[in-house]
Amino acid sequence: MHAEQDDVIASALAAGCTQQEAAAKAGVSRPTVARRVADPEFQKRITYFRRQAIGETLGLLMKAGPD
Repeated sequence: MHAEQDDVIASALAAGCTQQEAAAKAGVSRPTVARRVADPEFQKRITYFRRQAIGETLGLLMKAGPD
C-alpha cells in the first residue's frame, strides 16, 4: 500500500468517515482499511490527522471570536 493511500484513509477516518467511505476515497477495499486500522502504528496516523483537524478548528474559532 502506498503512503498516499494510507494518508487518504487516515484523514477520512479522522474526519468521521466509515471504513467503507474511507476505502472508496482511497480506492481500496473495506477489508484493507480494517487491516490498516488494526495496526497500532496506523492508529497513530489517524490520531495525528484528528489532532491536525482539531488544531485547525480551534484556530478558526479563535479568529472568529470576539475582538
